[in-house]
Amino acid sequence: MTSSPRWTRPALPQPRPELCLRIWINHAPEFAHAPPSELMAQTQARDTVLLCLENDLYSTYLKTCLQDQDFDFELIAKNHIVTKVSENPKTTLVLQSDTNEQELINVAFRLKRLFQTDLRILFLSLDYALAPDVVGICDGFLQFPVAGEDLVAAIEKANTRRNKVLLIDDSALVHKTIVGPLQQAGFEVAQAFDGEEGYQMARTLQPNLIICDIEMPKMNGYETCAALKNDPLTAEATLIMSSTLSSATDQRKGFDVGVDAFIGKPVHVEGLIEKVSAMLERFRGARESIVILQGPETSDQDIAAVLNLQGFRTKRVPTIAAFLRAVQRSTCDLVICEFEPSDGTIVDLFNGLNTSDLPSTPEVIVLLPDTNEANIRMALNAGAKAAVTTGFGVHDLVAKVEKTLADRRTKDEQAQLQRYVSKASLKVALEKAVWGAGQTAPRADRKTVTVTFIDIMNFTPRCEAYAPDDVVEQVNKLFSLVTRAIIKHGGDIDKFIGDACMAFWIHEQNNNAQKALLDTMLEIKACLKTLNESDPRLKTDPFALRIGAHSGPAILCDLGAAEARIDLTVIGDTVNTAARLEAAAKLYGLQNLLGESIISAHQDRYCTRMIDRVTVKGKSQSLACFELMDRWDAASDTQKRLAETFNEGFSKYTKADFKAAHSCFEAAQEHEPKGLNASLTPSSLFLKRCQNLMAKPPKTWTGIWDWNA
Repeated sequence: MTSSPRWTRPALPQPRPELCLRIWINHAPEFAHAPPSELMAQTQARDTVLLCLENDLYSTYLKTCLQDQDFDFELIAKNHIVTKVSENPKTTLVLQSDTNEQELINVAFRLKRLFQTDLRILFLSLDYALAPDVVGICDGFLQFPVAGEDLVAAIEKANTRRNKVLLIDDSALVHKTIVGPLQQAGFEVAQAFDGEEGYQMARTLQPNLIICDIEMPKMNGYETCAALKNDPLTAEATLIMSSTLSSATDQRKGFDVGVDAFIGKPVHVEGLIEKVSAMLERFRGARESIVILQGPETSDQDIAAVLNLQGFRTKRVPTIAAFLRAVQRSTCDLVICEFEPSDGTIVDLFNGLNTSDLPSTPEVIVLLPDTNEANIRMALNAGAKAAVTTGFGVHDLVAKVEKTLADRRTKDEQAQLQRYVSKASLKVALEKAVWGAGQTAPRADRKTVTVTFIDIMNFTPRCEAYAPDDVVEQVNKLFSLVTRAIIKHGGDIDKFIGDACMAFWIHEQNNNAQKALLDTMLEIKACLKTLNESDPRLKTDPFALRIGAHSGPAILCDLGAAEARIDLTVIGDTVNTAARLEAAAKLYGLQNLLGESIISAHQDRYCTRMIDRVTVKGKSQSLACFELMDRWDAASDTQKRLAETFNEGFSKYTKADFKAAHSCFEAAQEHEPKGLNASLTPSSLFLKRCQNLMAKPPKTWTGIWDWNA
């Protein structure tokens, strides 16, 4: 039987032959003299390459190399990695750092979990000791600085299709049965008919997955798989053993020589294709990171092998101290350890975790030497998520690992979801999830709500004055404090609208929603002052907010396109009025303007002043507007005099005693705060109104001002 390769492959894009030739010479010496046309068919066309390189000198060198090779590449900064990858996940990302390699490893790990095999990542480092951690995550580790042509080769190799299958079986019937279906499923299939031929062909073609029989001439399946695992050229290939010899003993011998999966004969073709697909899609860096704390009773190597097969990223450490050092350097989602590790107890482990400054504490599964109930309770009381006792099978442990990490993912996803949707939206989504798919009718309930709009003043000049990154950083700092204050006082963030925020309180869920809003506003005011004083940029260019709010009936409803995206929000006149009050605050030189319904029940607790009584477009009834100044017990004497004098002036103004009102407003002007625009205050505005009204007295007077006039 001939040993020449018999790949049957789908049509592939045609890359440059001279580059393909060099790459295949590097990785398959037997093909050194193969025609370029044959080599071209075995390499995919390239995607865009993103280069995140901290070393400027190397960046310049590599830029020249890739331009010479006609590569489509882009140099990006570290803080743009996620944006660029999310725009096009099917790309190759090259990472290098001089100052914080562990940060980039963690970023690579998270990106792989998000985008899996769509994204290829190559990691460059001077520290070869990082290779074991990196190889479990990235598609390649290269010693930095790497020659340009070697990096090109690694990029090409990472982009090669991961669907090459080699079948080693001496039965022509088996080949006839499964080769065709595998090809139809999109796999490239090569065929060998004995163990020796299969081993040599695997070294030449380096398939991603090998299906190997046991009983074969020249080399049996165990010998072939052992040779494949011990050869650097083929060690990374996934091995599936398929045989009529399927007893536990036969399977154990296969797993002992490095087999990843076992399938009995006769082969169920659909099941085989499903297994092959699943194993080729598996990528270790796409799943959680697990640290195994070694101990005298733990078969840590076997545990790691099985977890690796499930796609987890594993690392073994000898002591609690070594574990605590490891979690400071890299991400860890779960630790598996004995009840009494070599340098302490499970309690010592948790004491170390609790005193470590970790961004995220890993879950813990404890392995117990017996079924002692006291030890089990002690482990769970210390903080373990699960305990596995004597006699456990490794696959029983895997089930515990899967459940523990699934619970962790659910908790993390809920926390993330709460950051991106309102509490009301989350509640409705939960109701629909619990009651099932039948609950698809749009929600529409009439509620009494307090609604507020919070807008950043003079935002356009700020965008023009600062770099985009600075603007976003400043705005996020500001909205962080706004969000904390709203949530602290029971409010719900409805949405962020550019440089504005909309929030609401549902009265039936908050018996004192209006007071909650007033306290929120005062807390935001205090926090904003602290933020402006603590940031050097904001000391000279401080943030200022404009707030409008109103209470009344509104419709709480699902709004949007049911088949694509819906939001739970509040709509109606109350919401529109709150938005108008926020915009109108600018007319009076104020930073907040509130509807009367919010203030009326709380005037004895808060220092406020009535600013105006107005008519709003589309409404027949007038609206009284107020400014919140402070809590009454915290207000300054100046604020109290301003409120008293201005309110007296407004009372005379509504009675058409414009001369007396003018005098009051003159006195009030002396107490107006010298804010961002001292030339425009409510007092100065009413002084002009009184002067105009005295010069041309109205025939009829209600004291109501028309905003639409």
